[in-house]
Amino acid sequence: MEILIVSEGCVEVSREDKFLSTLTPGKVLGELAILYNCQRTATIKAATDCKLWAIERQCFQTIMMRTGLIRQAEYTDFLKSVPIFKDLPEETLIKISDVLEECYYANGDYIIRQGNRGDTFFIISKGKVNVTMKKKDSAEEKYIRTLNKGDFFGEKALHGWFDGFNWEGLVNRTLPPPIMPKIRSVTDSSNFDPYPPDEGGLPPDDMSGWDSNF
Repeated sequence: MEILIVSEGCVEVSREDKFLSTLTPGKVLGELAILYNCQRTATIKAATDCKLWAIERQCFQTIMMRTGLIRQAEYTDFLKSVPIFKDLPEETLIKISDVLEECYYANGDYIIRQGNRGDTFFIISKGKVNVTMKKKDSAEEKYIRTLNKGDFFGEKALHGWFDGFNWEGLVNRTLPPPIMPKIRSVTDSSNFDPYPPDEGGLPPDDMSGWDSNF
């Protein structure tokens, strides 16, 4: 069992004597059989003189397994360099690395657009991104900061309870506080819990010698 890649010429694909398509150089055939060890689902016939590259199933699986392990190790090492993940257990980092997916963006591409619903958490492995925000009733984007390798964004997408929160108000410090205590003067301490007066000296616990072994 092998997977085939058309290098030169053309081949015809048919099933039950019914023509399906013509494959040109660069096309791959036989991938289903090599991935799932099933019977060939179509017939391939040379339409011209052609040259194909072949990879045996066992060799293909070995390469994919080795590539997967190498990628897992690289991703795990990278996660250890990210502050939010560095203290997690090794087995947890491996599980996270298994579900990571590489995404590529060109300079100037928008990764996240303000106002769109988010469902993805991003970690920067290479390059830099600029964070901007539009003010209400304004088309102008305000620069917030630049994120570098190891920084992350989109984490709010992982927490549905943040939906609808006024992040612009938080950044601009215009959010009303949940509690507004009444203060009569600069020395007013009535909003704090009362404590007994300090009679001087150390508390009894500190004199008991509990820390003598430290």
